[in-house]
Amino acid sequence: MSYLQKIIDALYFFFSFRRIHRLTDVYVPGDNAKKTFVEREAIGKSFELSLETPGKQIVVYGKSGSGKSTVINAKFSIYFDDKVGMVCTSDTTYEELLKSAFDDLELYVTTQKSKTNQYLISSEGKAKSSVLEAKTLFQSSESSQNLNERVITYQISENKLARALKEKNVCWIIEDFHLLGIDVKNKLARCLKVFTDLGAKMIIAGIVGSPKELLLYNTELTNRLSEFYVPLMSESELHSIITAGEKLLNVEFEDNCKNVIVKLSNGYAGVCHQLCLNMCWVNDIKSTQRKKKILGLGDLSETLYLYIGDKTDSFKKNYVNAFIRSEEGINYAKQIILSYFRTGQDVMNLQQFKYDFKKNVKEYSYDLFAKSLDDLVKKGVLDFNEIQSKYSISNPIFHVYCYINLKDEIDTINKERLREEVNKFQTVNLEKIQAMSFSTMTEIIPALMNMK
Repeated sequence: MSYLQKIIDALYFFFSFRRIHRLTDVYVPGDNAKKTFVEREAIGKSFELSLETPGKQIVVYGKSGSGKSTVINAKFSIYFDDKVGMVCTSDTTYEELLKSAFDDLELYVTTQKSKTNQYLISSEGKAKSSVLEAKTLFQSSESSQNLNERVITYQISENKLARALKEKNVCWIIEDFHLLGIDVKNKLARCLKVFTDLGAKMIIAGIVGSPKELLLYNTELTNRLSEFYVPLMSESELHSIITAGEKLLNVEFEDNCKNVIVKLSNGYAGVCHQLCLNMCWVNDIKSTQRKKKILGLGDLSETLYLYIGDKTDSFKKNYVNAFIRSEEGINYAKQIILSYFRTGQDVMNLQQFKYDFKKNVKEYSYDLFAKSLDDLVKKGVLDFNEIQSKYSISNPIFHVYCYINLKDEIDTINKERLREEVNKFQTVNLEKIQAMSFSTMTEIIPALMNMK
């Protein structure tokens, strides 16, 4: 953009009273969304009520990437002046949690006092008639000095932290609770009771199962703990993210383009933000546009190359690790994935898996099947919705990748189901699917471009 064009654009925005927004402030895949924050239907007003209720502690849980941190950061400022917090790891100790909170509060205590007195005596004389009048002046001053030390180097405790937080109207936010060790979780559960008794506020964020753990370590929390499950985003919520960004940047995503972005996002706001960010970036949209720009499927193609072009190796590695086994016998992981294509289902519960295995996998071991199912969830290949007790392939791109590489087996199992999958994921002909190579990730893009 030329210097003259920049001046023209600046004058346009000034006289049109349109505010300029930077692209990286609108679509934020690695940060909490502020300008494009979408109210979550599953949370509702009860979350705000729990925030406002003194002594009521909060646990926010859900899948990694479901938007827990975004919800917390968007809501806490309604009732609190500030926050202190820490993102936990498996190595985080309880003492580190307390020290981090005290450090963020920047509390000081007086450990030493000193007082200094100064005295000044002076004389001055002046002539008055024939008599010399002398005047003596006596001045004194006193100063005091306090030596303050950060609380981080002084004695700390849960009680002091709770009182300090309440006094300053600050809430304590602990993220990734599920990564903490058992001993730390136990101590944190006891700390929650202290916060409840003193009227302070703590918000804990973790994966599904976190509330049960806290109640296991401290049964007294039953009526003192508010639990909020944050599911993956609905399609309408993902559409709202795109629409909010359109208004701020003065761009328009065509409807079929939006639909593909939403399908590929699969409930993850971060993926939606990343795809929109990439799409604007490759079209040289770095901030609010003076003239509205229209973005369609043609623009999305290059975006997908940018987004998944560097994931070829990781997808192949995940596929090999999950499904390729050297030992003889049933490959349970592969059979579990094949179940989706045999049944034509995107989401399956345990009973559906058992029925399919009984019909198509001879002499299988339920214990080995259950172990493989659990392993696929831990590896991130499958998502498990604890509320609905259902499993789904976590990533639509990986779904298509598995489909292409298992195509021969799927074809021999159920040709009719194969045609349905083709219609569902792509409009390219079957010969082209067969020609796709195992290791070329970018060959999947034509298939993704035609998702319905």
